[in-house]
Amino acid sequence: MASLLYKLGRFSYRKWWLVLVLWIVAFLAIGAAGSSLSKPFKDDFNLPGSRAVEAQNVLQEKFPETAKTQAPTATVVLQSTNGQRLDQGGNAAAVNTVVTKLREVPQLTAAEKAAIPNPTVGAAAAENLSSDGRTAQIHFSFGDVKDVSDESIDAVAAAKKAGADAGLKVESAGSANETEAEPPAEMIGIVVAVIVMIITFAALLAALMPLGAALIGIGLSTSIIAIGTSFLTLGTSTTGLSMMIGLAVGIDYSLFVISRYRQELTTTSDRAHAAGLAVGTAGSAVVFAGATVIIALCGLSITGMSFLSQMGLGAAVTVALAVLVALTVLPALLGLFKSAVFKPALPR
Repeated sequence: MASLLYKLGRFSYRKWWLVLVLWIVAFLAIGAAGSSLSKPFKDDFNLPGSRAVEAQNVLQEKFPETAKTQAPTATVVLQSTNGQRLDQGGNAAAVNTVVTKLREVPQLTAAEKAAIPNPTVGAAAAENLSSDGRTAQIHFSFGDVKDVSDESIDAVAAAKKAGADAGLKVESAGSANETEAEPPAEMIGIVVAVIVMIITFAALLAALMPLGAALIGIGLSTSIIAIGTSFLTLGTSTTGLSMMIGLAVGIDYSLFVISRYRQELTTTSDRAHAAGLAVGTAGSAVVFAGATVIIALCGLSITGMSFLSQMGLGAAVTVALAVLVALTVLPALLGLFKSAVFKPALPR
């Protein structure tokens, strides 16, 4: 295998333009296919054969009304900010606006929309308005809906905004509550990885090349997973795990090769030969390491849990691409930049 990998590395270095063009074409083609064929992800964390699922199936079959009580629900809490009661003056009008907006949530049936209470009017006030009249709740259910759609979540958010714009403090809880945006863990990992590699290589370009190789593999795997959604029902966790693992192994495998390449340059001035030796030696470790990780990830399929199988197979595709990128794209980039890879040298 070392001899074959040596030839592959040397070829990729010498014919860097051909290798990069082929990868760019593949990247654009797969990316376009993923963009046109992708369908929405759908999470399903059911555990087939588990006692909980069996109990749920019995409930749905024998006691359908009881099963409906487990449908997604939402609760909107309204608070007065001017010290006045919610059932008086402008506050009452603001509450009525929120209720009207909530009755426009798309997944609710006509009966469910009509059942949304106005907490400041009639009998509903006794159950949903606080004793001081300054806090109210609006609770409603989605009936037979299994998953609350993004459109419904946006509609609830719009109702909350309407109440806030009218001067109320509005919060929500339950299945229709929008999630707050947080910095993605992958971005934090990328920043840390760049800092570590800059310290390791003391050269900006050499530090960025492993990261670039990892991002190429992640981009391709994400597009392949998107294509898979047109044939299979895949959850959002599939791309999440593949991105995290792809970032880790993509940088790791590329570091193996580029570190060995720098070491070989201390014994030879033939850069193509050094690239071949780097891929032939460190590349062998990359292949075996990647194969081990792929086997382990594919092993998640034997659990019988669909979401774990999807995550494992999606991550396995990412690892396979990370191996291919490290063995071909990285030596091609070394051929493209040649002596500039480790320049300018940064102070250690």
